[in-house]
Amino acid sequence: PPLLPVTTDMPGIGGQVSLSYVYSDHRRYDFLDEPATVEQVGSDYIVASNSAIYGRSAEGSTLSLTYSRELAQGWRGSLQAGISLHYHDYDLSNGAAAIQATSADSVVADAKVAAKSYTVNETALTADIGLAWVSPLNFVIGITAKNLGEPTFEYSRLPTDCAGIDASSKAGANCRATAFFGPRLEKNRDVDLNTQITIDGSYRIPSTNIILMAGADTNASRNITGESQRWSYGTVGYISESPWAPSPTVGIKDNNSGDEGAYVTTSLSWPYVHFDLSVGRDSVEVEGDSKPRAISASLSFNAHF
Repeated sequence: PPLLPVTTDMPGIGGQVSLSYVYSDHRRYDFLDEPATVEQVGSDYIVASNSAIYGRSAEGSTLSLTYSRELAQGWRGSLQAGISLHYHDYDLSNGAAAIQATSADSVVADAKVAAKSYTVNETALTADIGLAWVSPLNFVIGITAKNLGEPTFEYSRLPTDCAGIDASSKAGANCRATAFFGPRLEKNRDVDLNTQITIDGSYRIPSTNIILMAGADTNASRNITGESQRWSYGTVGYISESPWAPSPTVGIKDNNSGDEGAYVTTSLSWPYVHFDLSVGRDSVEVEGDSKPRAISASLSFNAHF
């Protein structure tokens, strides 16, 4: 939302407190493959398969409260510390859609509907802690531990009995697909968010406005839809001295786990507004058209009082 996160100084005890709120809708789709068979129906032949698309949706919000302050200072720099508490409130949905069409658009549309079939509400508390060393030699290095508390998000149990559902309907086909892949889906139904350690830093080239940034996760962790992530990144940025001209960055980031996606990133930052864009370096063919394997964008606002 506009004007969030909001940050204020803490008179008396020192440090700063920030409040932020994020609403998001995460989607993930997995292909469940099963061998196809050719069956004869009268004088015709049809291709039959139980292959399906399994969809997950996590729609909800995260409210965060952060406190940070300087712990120590000397001629070689200062040590900063911070802790964030996060309250997560998500509607978790899942379901499988039988593949009954040859059109990619139709398959995707069916998968989107199926992903919202069975919904439960889950809440959780997590915490992050971090330390940063700020050197007078123009560099900062930090370490962060995320997902302390390691919550488990439990998605709805899927049906195994399709009695009472019209077998010839799309709902019936989806129910049969869900029941058919039940053991595989049940095994991966719950998502555990394990603690992840990240090390990153920045260096501002002396007598310039150019800043170099890099970082990496030391271990893999899953996100709320179950995708394994272990990111590393490198970025070059320019710090604008005008409040009207944006500070741009360009860089690359790689997921060294899960789908192992690679991205080109760019951003524009003003004093209160930030825009970020990531485009996958790999492409896929969708009905003859080449498209980026992944793309994401975000627009955020913040204020400091």
